[in-house]
Amino acid sequence: MATQTIEFNATTGLTITAKMFLVGSDTIAGSVSATEKTNHKSRYTAAFTDLAAGNYLLAGFVSSTGGFANEKYTITATTATFYPFSETSGTTASVIGESGTTIDRVTGTTIAAFVGETTAVSVSVTDTDGVAVDLSSYTLELIIEASDTADVEVIAAGSITVAVNVFTFDLPGTVTASEKLWYWALRDTADATVLCHGVIEVNYAAKSD
Repeated sequence: MATQTIEFNATTGLTITAKMFLVGSDTIAGSVSATEKTNHKSRYTAAFTDLAAGNYLLAGFVSSTGGFANEKYTITATTATFYPFSETSGTTASVIGESGTTIDRVTGTTIAAFVGETTAVSVSVTDTDGVAVDLSSYTLELIIEASDTADVEVIAAGSITVAVNVFTFDLPGTVTASEKLWYWALRDTADATVLCHGVIEVNYAAKSD
């Protein structure tokens, strides 16, 4: 059983019912009472159970009147806390840092990497309106190239993990072997459509000899 907690802002002191709608649907996918935080006034949380993974719109209702909160979310079928696109998006692609690290893995669409590491990198993909792009309907391929356009790595769909609009791949050792600037693109192999692209900056960081 997954508990999906969403956070949103609304006027303090309200009794709000949070209703979730799949994007494009008029059917209520979930409805729960929201709770205002004790110290962070005007910040509310709402805990849903087993929402299907997908892209959602939150509508905040007081009694039968809506419009007290309106936010977009990408929800996965896992126990986690989810934040509105308005707080987490702003670029076409953003990279999610690994748990427990203070490294910022993204500036715009630039992936930060370091010599010798083969860490997993997760990238969330949104369109220009900040709406999550459902990657599950595509056959993905990640291409990493040098400045002369020669392919360094082509990562096939079988080595890419997808959770709604987030794709995850392992940085290959060939890419992090030395300080370098690479170019990357995520494409749909059906018609070579570019879903997002950017650069990988490999920098040196201290390591034991």
